[in-house]
Amino acid sequence: MIGEGVLVCDTAVPKTGKTIKPTLDILWVETGKKVSAKEFVFICTENREIKDPAVYTVSAAPKNGNQNFTIAEGVEHEASLIVTEKTNLLSKAKVTLNPSGYYYTGDAIVPAKGSYTLTLNGKTLVEDTDYVVDSVLNNVNPGTATIVFVADNFNAAGISGTKTATFKILKGVDITNDEKLSVGIKDSTVPYAKGGARPQVTVSYNGYRLTSGTDYTVSWTNNTAVKTDLSTGKNPTLTIKGKGNFAGSTVRYFKIGKKPFNDPGLTVIVSDVPRSAVYGRPGFILHMALMVCFIYKGLPEKGRYPLRI
Repeated sequence: MIGEGVLVCDTAVPKTGKTIKPTLDILWVETGKKVSAKEFVFICTENREIKDPAVYTVSAAPKNGNQNFTIAEGVEHEASLIVTEKTNLLSKAKVTLNPSGYYYTGDAIVPAKGSYTLTLNGKTLVEDTDYVVDSVLNNVNPGTATIVFVADNFNAAGISGTKTATFKILKGVDITNDEKLSVGIKDSTVPYAKGGARPQVTVSYNGYRLTSGTDYTVSWTNNTAVKTDLSTGKNPTLTIKGKGNFAGSTVRYFKIGKKPFNDPGLTVIVSDVPRSAVYGRPGFILHMALMVCFIYKGLPEKGRYPLRI
């Protein structure tokens, strides 16, 4: 590595019969993309002509005046440059990844053995025999990750060099039909509410409590009428939709029961009544189409008096 931001790779090039300039593949650790070779000076440390098929040691150093890179003390900035037949270049291999994408988990994602296949010259290469996985770069957050394959030393197939392939890390964990997702509804039957009943919910993933508005949003449908029989018709539904590092959605059904008249949340407002209209006489008051019956023995002074319903 040159500094901590790049990875210096073993590199294979085809023989041409002519002298070959020393070079190496250098990758950004953060993105997995190649760094321009114009940023560096490459030197064959063995001080010999690079021409015949062989393995040469090459060092990389930032060009004079280049402020983008430094050689950190004790950090490797040399690698092998292999001159070989064109048919033996690992860079020419075809890579198949299955799956080609993964959902974000918060942890580094490393494709498992068997989830990728490298084919060269019509033959399937064997991991740990023909090649190894050297690095997986930019493999935590959503975006494009890079897996770096390197030819195993002294492999029987005579393959040399490095091959990179990319896979996607999708924006969020897909909660659709995910058994790790848990949705809890506070009440089995939610009381009717004007404007729509909205049950309180708690959402957890893999045992961890998620945060509404950050990890998910909730919406409701068919929630404006009493419905306790979910076997027919349209049912009251709440939809949990993933947000941030979660994607997909899941639905839950709930019941809506009648709202008790003595519910603490029910408020009855009775307008003030002139003292002369009620003083010393029992009676009935009709207010806003609500029939309220009460008996009193007299209201001696004007003011506010509690009304029991």
